Amino acid sequence: MTVKEIYDIQPDSQGWRRLENGNAVRLGDDVQLGNGVQLGNYVRLGDGVQLGDYVRLGNNITSAQLNEQRRKFYIDTAPFHIFTKWVTRDRLSPGWGNAAVISYPVGAVIEEPAAEISDRQCAPGLHVFRPGVRPEWYGLGTPDHEYIPLDVKVMSEDICFAGIADMDAKLRVRKLEVLT
Repeated sequence: MTVKEIYDIQPDSQGWRRLENGNAVRLGDDVQLGNGVQLGNYVRLGDGVQLGDYVRLGNNITSAQLNEQRRKFYIDTAPFHIFTKWVTRDRLSPGWGNAAVISYPVGAVIEEPAAEISDRQCAPGLHVFRPGVRPEWYGLGTPDHEYIPLDVKVMSEDICFAGIADMDAKLRVRKLEVLT
């Protein structure tokens, strides 16, 4: 069944769409599912979630649970982690989407107090990438952009979005320290 076919089904008062096989599905705005994706019963994905091809989620799994599992991995592994923050040559955030432009001088501690733990990759917070990951791989910027990578230190408990399924290279954090 295609996403379009699912969206063509009239949702109930709580947003659930009942499939022909009896399963209930609720999809957020702008969800894209890759080829061969199978979702178990009662899976709920947040708005804007994009899963890669051949992702399979089991029954009764929520994206919030998946995010919390990834957060727990970081918390259990080490008290802090080094990530990459991509900035302009002037050390300013690129301002992708509606993001405010922030300066990232060496040694600065940057905090977004509105950042909350959730399964939403794009929500209030500071976006960082795992080392070695480039922003254009995730639709941000282009290969010829003038962005430079900075090493940033993030305390594990400040990770708000740690990733789910196929979305674990771009994280959202509450606070970071600029190392380089």
